[in-house]
Amino acid sequence: MTKLKVGIQIHPQGTSVEAMREAWIAADELGADSIWVWDHFYPLYDDPDATHFEAWTLLATMAADTKHAMIGTLVTGNNSCSSDQGGYG
Repeated sequence: MTKLKVGIQIHPQGTSVEAMREAWIAADELGADSIWVWDHFYPLYDDPDATHFEAWTLLATMAADTKHAMIGTLVTGNNSCSSDQGGYG
């Protein structure tokens, strides 16, 4: 029988890093198999000027806090932003 795996997605917009940290720690402690964020360049819904966090920095923070879950990005925009504009490369 195949083991069911459960993943969660945390939207990195319109919130704080502290609130997201509480969510990913809780998900990890509850046994989530994977935790995902996205790497869009702006909020996708609600207030277009809301806080929005970049995925790769969040992944580093998530890695320090999680013990069980795999972590990753649903979307990453490394080819959409040039380094002369402060982007990824």
